[in-house]
Amino acid sequence: MSSRITDLKTGPESVQLRLADGSYGEFHHIWLRDNCGCQKCRHPHTQERLFDLLTVPEDIQPAHAEIDGNGALKLIWPGDGHVSVFQPDWLRATCYAGDVSTETTTETISRVLWDASKIADIPEAKYGQVCADNGLFLDWLTALREWGVALLRYVPTDKHETLRFAERIGPARKTNFGTDWDVISMMNPNSNAYTDLPLMSHTDLPNWEIPPGYQLLHCLINEAGGGESILVDGFRVANELRTTAPDSFDLLTQIPLDFRFRDVDNDIHYRSPAIRLGSDGEITEIRFSIALMGALSVPGHLMAAVYRAHRRFAALLRQRRFELRFRLNAGDMMLFDNRRVLHGRTAFDASTGHRHLRGTFMDYDVLDSRIRILRQAMADSAAAGPKS
Repeated sequence: MSSRITDLKTGPESVQLRLADGSYGEFHHIWLRDNCGCQKCRHPHTQERLFDLLTVPEDIQPAHAEIDGNGALKLIWPGDGHVSVFQPDWLRATCYAGDVSTETTTETISRVLWDASKIADIPEAKYGQVCADNGLFLDWLTALREWGVALLRYVPTDKHETLRFAERIGPARKTNFGTDWDVISMMNPNSNAYTDLPLMSHTDLPNWEIPPGYQLLHCLINEAGGGESILVDGFRVANELRTTAPDSFDLLTQIPLDFRFRDVDNDIHYRSPAIRLGSDGEITEIRFSIALMGALSVPGHLMAAVYRAHRRFAALLRQRRFELRFRLNAGDMMLFDNRRVLHGRTAFDASTGHRHLRGTFMDYDVLDSRIRILRQAMADSAAAGPKS
């Protein structure tokens, strides 16, 4: 325990406490009763809540409140005399009112926005190192989340390794293309990705209600001429649009566009704005695919303005100053945030050699979960100290 409660006051709705460093926090009685962590209120193995909030009155107050001998908050509740003990470090980490905590219950992600000038800084690591060292794995995954892209070098070129590595992070996302899939030039393709044509920068599966969070593309063979990979930070470009053409930016955040994928087995359609914003006005998602964009269906008086906005965004996305261009070679894997980073490629000549990528998707929750688990493991290891 890194701190102690030194002062406690109980009010009609909440307790106010102060820690040894002088910081202050306030916690409502109903919140404290709801968040008791004892084994009667939380299952000791699943950590799921057993306590039923409806069994206590909304205006519940503790019958007794004190700072115990360990500097923790101890509350005794009326009726059944239930005892709840809250450690100061936990209160600090979950504080929602006051200045006790430097953290919040909502995890924030610091994002690094980039353009072509940052290509040398894109995070990368060696496959063997991240597989052998959880600290390096954690650093690499954290960088992936912040930058929206990260590279992995010297990955075995076994086609099964794509999914095996993905599952080091967590479960892969299955879509109409399967759990993992090949990106090769083929006869009778059901996607432009399965040709040797150039692909304009796009996000994948904008036609789904919830597009996949991350995409992994693993290069097994690249002997063909051409086929240079292209990545664009959609958040960086959308912010540029917000500055240079705010009316167009506003339209793309408000007017839903149609996205649709069709083949003999699927007809998947969804309407969504191209740019989504969070409650704080920050950009949270990009959906952009000229290939999968359906016939534009907007009120007639907005048609010209929406097309103008779409063209402005598309033109910015294609400016070379925003594009990372590089060649994926056998043993390279790139991971990127599919709701932020657009990807594409230049044309390649299939007659000059084979080009074979293997891909899979995973959701945000999966990567975020692995980061938290690795952080906890590192913290537990540090707390345990060196082995004797």
